[in-house]
Amino acid sequence: MIFSPYMIYCYYSGLRKANTSRSYSNSLLPDTLERNGVVFMIKETSNQLKARARGTLLGHYSLPIGASILTTAAILVLEGLISLVVPKNTTGIVISYLTMLIAAIFSTLLQTGYEYLLLNMARGKQAQLKDLIYPFQTMPDHVILLAVRLFLLTLACMLPFFGGSIIFALFYQLLVSRIIMVLLLLVSLFLILKLTLDYSQIFLLYLDNPYLSCKEIMQQSKELMKGNRIRYFYLLISFFGISLLGVVSLGIGFLWIVPYMSMTEVEFYRDLINEHSQEF
Repeated sequence: MIFSPYMIYCYYSGLRKANTSRSYSNSLLPDTLERNGVVFMIKETSNQLKARARGTLLGHYSLPIGASILTTAAILVLEGLISLVVPKNTTGIVISYLTMLIAAIFSTLLQTGYEYLLLNMARGKQAQLKDLIYPFQTMPDHVILLAVRLFLLTLACMLPFFGGSIIFALFYQLLVSRIIMVLLLLVSLFLILKLTLDYSQIFLLYLDNPYLSCKEIMQQSKELMKGNRIRYFYLLISFFGISLLGVVSLGIGFLWIVPYMSMTEVEFYRDLINEHSQEF
């Protein structure tokens, strides 16, 4: 196949090539373009994804708000019980770390259940509070392993900074050691950012494919995010302004902001897997 300049432009402008093995009518869907018999799927903008999220939540905010409050309360209660029960001694410190690990696992499962509830809402399915416990009932070990792998990879990304810190500790009197530490810190931050973007879809992919191996889920997330990292990063930072409003409102505004942000991320995932185009 000979790639024309237009096709190359489409690729780097964030267009996905659709499956061309089937026939298409002359009347294309609103989110497609055709050139030389090749059909491209246009990715939705941040504003379009946010509009979808608002449309889904309009008149149905009570369920995600209630689920968010319930999730946060459950996590806070568990952490509070841990702090009260664990003794304040050396043995208690070890137990504290173990219980914190359990709390983190519980929190991850519950947060994934919250995403399941929003995913059902976005797809027009009946969403209920019991959706929160879906990950506890369906291959919970996969959620835990995904979280552990992500944590270990994050630690690996911090190795350059740890190395820079050691160099600075040994040669702190030299200016070059400080420069090296700062540069290695920037390297670590870049690696963590890339890691976060690459594997941002793993828990949503798990919800659609709970019986896939963790390796396959992570590979799929990385493939989906190719060419979409900047778009997703822009989507995340676009919530900065509304998050400030949540802070100004003493946190009350986050009751509506958190479901809105989370639903928009769910819509981003649905756009990645071409689910929006199938609605026409």
